Amino acid sequence: MDSKEKNIEGLKMEYAAIREEIILLMNEHNTHISNLFLISITIIGLGCQFKNSVLFLMLYFVIIPLQTLINNKQYMLIRCGVYIALNIEPEIKGLKWERTVHRIDKEIKNSYKVKIFGFAIEDELCDFGAFIFSVIAWMFYTYYIFTGGCEISHIKYSSVLGEAVAIAGTVISLMLCNKGRNFEKIYMDCAKTIKRAR
Repeated sequence: MDSKEKNIEGLKMEYAAIREEIILLMNEHNTHISNLFLISITIIGLGCQFKNSVLFLMLYFVIIPLQTLINNKQYMLIRCGVYIALNIEPEIKGLKWERTVHRIDKEIKNSYKVKIFGFAIEDELCDFGAFIFSVIAWMFYTYYIFTGGCEISHIKYSSVLGEAVAIAGTVISLMLCNKGRNFEKIYMDCAKTIKRAR
């Protein structure tokens, strides 16, 4: 077996290991998204049921760490995919999953996904779920504070501090969601630049 064949065998083993890692990361990523949705719906439902604005504020302390975990898993997934697309697939004839799947995804997104005002609903819910729940929690918090429907609205300064927490939490969740959405393009551009510089 010459060095080229050894190199290809090594790349095949590396490919198999990275694909296995991608499957694990996808499962973790999807679990975190499901947890974000389930916990958010539960906390908002409990806040409405008990008319307790503190529950709406507590949501931010769940959403922000969960979205950070989602971003971390998404980053790791993209890192694995980009590495395969740029360093393994070009070297082994017949491997083209990462390079092909993104073109197919774009076609499906353009042709088959449900869109409202040009946005694919499924993608937007997954990408901006934390922000959507943050806005909902902020709206309910504000409603219960200003209508007097909240059991703790008599606490001095609580509504001002609560509004500050709600605004800050909503802005942070939007920043995290937006950051996660742009990982792939940024990482791919950076990886291509580094590969060209070698």
